[in-house]
Amino acid sequence: MSGVSADDPAVTMLDDATPEQTADEAFVPAPLAPGAARDDAALLRPPEWYLLVVRRREDGAFLLVQREGAPPTMLSTWPPHADEGLAAGLASLLRTHLAVRLEGVPRVSESRRPARMAHPYTGGPAMGLLRAVAVEVSGAPAVDPLFAGHVALPAAEAEAALATDLERAIFRDGVALLD
Repeated sequence: MSGVSADDPAVTMLDDATPEQTADEAFVPAPLAPGAARDDAALLRPPEWYLLVVRRREDGAFLLVQREGAPPTMLSTWPPHADEGLAAGLASLLRTHLAVRLEGVPRVSESRRPARMAHPYTGGPAMGLLRAVAVEVSGAPAVDPLFAGHVALPAAEAEAALATDLERAIFRDGVALLD
């Protein structure tokens, strides 16, 4: 797998997009009660994706994952389900993909940045939102087989290693939450 390319219509990032300030929480669909009507309003909301800015407490290095033949990137996920909770969902993701332990409370950026992506309900193209989530972890990272490896870099080097201006801007949003 070669990673995300600029020609991929499913995930095209807008490098020059301005972040959208928001005070509301990310949309997370709730399960339907038996016999309840489906709320189609969820189809109208833009999808949102979290990019994790992961800092290791032991040495302050930022952890990025790498797929075979692709540049380093941040771990990413849909917002965890409301029944799971943000901290529990991210702790599980970090434990599974990097074998590290979440320390403290995840910090979610108020800035959301627009990007083209597939809509989670319709599968068609949509304008979605990307948001930084800053976390601190401890432990010796070891990636799962989904990734070819990981890198641990100081903030400036980690930012420079990211492939797009949009990723770098989201990384800076996350680093600001950790300072």
